[in-house]
This record gives sequence, C-alpha cells and structure tokens, in this order.
Amino acid sequence: MLKAYVARDESNKKIKKSAHVVSTVDIIHSVTYSAYCPEQDSLEVNDAQTSCIRLPNSDILNNLELHLAHLSKEQRENVVKLIGDHSIIFSDVPQQTTMLTHDIDVGTAVPIKQHPYRVNPKKREVMRMEVEYLLQHGLAVSSKSPWSSACLLVPKSDSSLRFCTNYRKVNNITKPHSFPLPRLEDCVDRVGSSQFVTKLDLLKGYWQVPLTARASEISAFVTPDNFLQYKVMALFLEMTGYYRGGCKRCWSWSSAATGGP
Repeated sequence: MLKAYVARDESNKKIKKSAHVVSTVDIIHSVTYSAYCPEQDSLEVNDAQTSCIRLPNSDILNNLELHLAHLSKEQRENVVKLIGDHSIIFSDVPQQTTMLTHDIDVGTAVPIKQHPYRVNPKKREVMRMEVEYLLQHGLAVSSKSPWSSACLLVPKSDSSLRFCTNYRKVNNITKPHSFPLPRLEDCVDRVGSSQFVTKLDLLKGYWQVPLTARASEISAFVTPDNFLQYKVMALFLEMTGYYRGGCKRCWSWSSAATGGP
C-alpha cells in the first residue's frame, strides 16, 4: 500500500541562538526523615525466605518431659528409656558412616576457581548462619584449596531456602563411574509381593558420606564472607564418583532421584 508523500516543514530547523540564562535556585534545607517502611508505599515484604529449616529434635529432647505430660508415669519412663537407648536415631545432626568414603577423580585438570555470587543482605546473613552450622558440627572446615565453587540459596516448595554450591564446572571434568544404578521397575518388582515395606528417609543423606582428602579439597566453596571445604559429600556434587570402602552392592542415587536433603 502506497502512502501519500508529505514534504517536511524546513522552517522548524531554523532555531535562533539565545543567550544562556542561569537561573537561581533557592537552597533547600535538609529534612531528616524517619526510618523508611515499605508499608508506606503499600509494598509487601516477604520474610518467609529468610532461613533454612532445621529439625527441632534437640529442642524437643531437651524438654521431653513437657511433651510427654499427657502420658502416665510408667509410659513416660518407657518412652524416655527407649529414646535414650537409641538417641542417635533421634538426633537432628547427621552422623557419618564408616563403611565407605566418596572420592572425586578429575585427572590432571587445572583447578577451577569461581568468585562468590552477589546476594542481598538478608541472604548474606542466611549464608553466614549456614556456614556457622557447618563449622559447628564438623561438616566443613576452613580451606586453602586452589579450587573454589560459588554458593547460592535456592527457594524450596515450603518457602524456606536451600544452601547449595554450584559444582557444574567441577562435575563436567569429573571422571564418571559407570556402575549400573538399579531401575525403578526392578525395585518395584522386588518388593511387589512383600506384605510389609519399610521406607527409610536419611537425615541429610549426602552429609552422611565422608569425603576423601582429595575430594574434600576439590569440594571447596566460597561465600561473600567465607572460604571452606566440605568434609562430607555436598548437595549437587557429582554422585557418579568412586565409592571406596567395604560396603558391597552399595547403590547410590542421583540428586534427581533422592530430591536432596
């Protein structure tokens, strides 16, 4: 479709030069404002994603009598004895197995160094709390490793945060172990005729597998405030590495299958 041709008005291009006029501006006195509150602008602040969820087992065990007040004296004594005899089962801090260790073989690859990601102040504080938890329970130690992977906080379905390390670059150069993982169909067939089926959900299952000295050095991670390395297997670390130890027919599941800790 053709449009009608319209000539431009050249008269608008003739602009007269005028002298620069400097206007005077009155000095505005500084005003002291009170602390800003987002609600003043009808903004909602989401404080749900400010921490990583921990099991309250320790708090409950420290006040066990209070939680068992509805039971009789004999029943309370039986429950306390049962929990005392198997206290390791009710712990909210994962323990490490002595049957095997996890190793990482990267061959002659050059160490990978990553800088920490930028995070907002709230998430930075959450990272500090996570690092303190890892150090307090001996799950990580300060590092001088040439390796360094960045950490981040990933929101979970319950609005809490998951402390993760981006090991993608490390996983890309890790030599895989091709031991066959069990097929889900075969697992179902094996228990299909059973009358009773037991399902065990390990507490922080990754953290229950210790790392070798070499793997610990490669697992080094960095946050805006800390540089550490894991002593136990970390979430999203390549799970097809080599398991060393006396645990026969030990089946390892990928993070996609287990869903992580």
